[in-house]
Amino acid sequence: MSSEWSAGYVTDVNYTSGYYPELSPIRCRLPLLTAGHHAPKIENACELGFGQGLSVAIHAAAQSGVKWWGTDFNPAQAAHATEMARLSGSDAKLYDEAFSEFCSRVDLPDFDFIGLHGIWTWISDENRSVLVDFIRRKLRPGGVLYISYNTYPGWSSAAPLRHL
Repeated sequence: MSSEWSAGYVTDVNYTSGYYPELSPIRCRLPLLTAGHHAPKIENACELGFGQGLSVAIHAAAQSGVKWWGTDFNPAQAAHATEMARLSGSDAKLYDEAFSEFCSRVDLPDFDFIGLHGIWTWISDENRSVLVDFIRRKLRPGGVLYISYNTYPGWSSAAPLRHL
């Protein structure tokens, strides 16, 4: 893969296919209520860097009333996610665009929920800046941001096990 195509993304580690329940807006309700905060009504949700797309496809299919958008710059992963969403009957709008391209779209709504699972670890500082700007502009006041990150040195010893 050329460095131009990867544009600062780590591409030498294959992304696993898995379901991540933390990316469900429904999961944010209990922690918010426990902390004394009101859980917002989620109408528009976005997953940035959805990988194989299993989570975004399941959430788009299962959470009626929530409109989903997302992007993953890897065309094969985006095609897989789009096909899963299509087969489920959801109207998720999933793209294979780099963050700089997706985050500058003028047709995106403001979001009540934005999720990033692990992607923060695997992108360049430039892409992190793009995401911070996007979140500042597109996350509604009172909206929820779910962000997690991996540290490759911390889990590298377990990397061979994930292929079993």
